[in-house]
Amino acid sequence: VAGRDNAGALEPAGAVDKGGKGAAPADPHGTVSLVEASVHVAARRASAVLAVQRAGGARGAVSVRFYTSDGTARAGADYTAKTGTLVWGDGDAKPKEIEVALPADRAGGSPLAAGGWTRFFTVSLSAPTGGARLGTQTHAAVEVDIAPPAAPPSDKGGKGAAPAAPAAPR
Repeated sequence: VAGRDNAGALEPAGAVDKGGKGAAPADPHGTVSLVEASVHVAARRASAVLAVQRAGGARGAVSVRFYTSDGTARAGADYTAKTGTLVWGDGDAKPKEIEVALPADRAGGSPLAAGGWTRFFTVSLSAPTGGARLGTQTHAAVEVDIAPPAAPPSDKGGKGAAPAAPAAPR
């Protein structure tokens, strides 16, 4: 909003007045960052969802690239690798989401010495456009529970065990 300085001259919107009030935001296009540094996903979930925010300004259209990378989790086995671009229009500061698919059959294998039945991969942000800058949180670890393999059925008595005796009549 345009205003007048102490001498009555018209100042452009966002200009700093002589009293130090009305300063323009430091970055009118905003910064883009992941909301959380880590996300945990239970074994039966079909996807991991991460929120990305634009904060500090919403002037102009901006975008940011994202990509996944392996940690102890492996793309194709424990999650589906994904790259893409998130886009905000002029004035848009609503959070966006990155959804990474997780295979339903990610059971099996063996526990890792350091992580047990949990694996992780990373989601990263890069290459902001439109004047936006990367915020402080540009990487997030996604921890994925891997269901242990199902135990084979057991007859508890082994092969050739005698059937249980019938109950005595009353």
